[in-house]
Amino acid sequence: MKSDTSLRDLVLGLICFFGGVYFIFQNTQVSASWGFYIGHFHVSSGMVILPLLMGIVWKVIDYDSKGAWFLIGLGILFILLTIIMGVRIRFITTSLFDYILMFGLTALGLGFLLRSLVLSSRNR
Repeated sequence: MKSDTSLRDLVLGLICFFGGVYFIFQNTQVSASWGFYIGHFHVSSGMVILPLLMGIVWKVIDYDSKGAWFLIGLGILFILLTIIMGVRIRFITTSLFDYILMFGLTALGLGFLLRSLVLSSRNR
């Protein structure tokens, strides 16, 4: 009988948790801008691409150079970091009912999941 309630709690917990997370993600707005700030200095998109371009030129001039591959990899890494650092995540305005529903469902699901995992570990 206890394994039935543990399975029920697990399924109900998964449904509630992922339902709550889905509602939270639906009320979140993501925007992006190109470039980022280091202190008071703005690093623009052109400056981010420079290591990649210099690495490509170096690779054409000296095909066997390991330093050119390093510079190309560094340029790609800078571009990816710039994209990630330029993302802004904002929670949109919503009603109190929706807010309680979103986070309440997530907490309820997490509670059911933890209870099913604790009960299943005690029954072993």
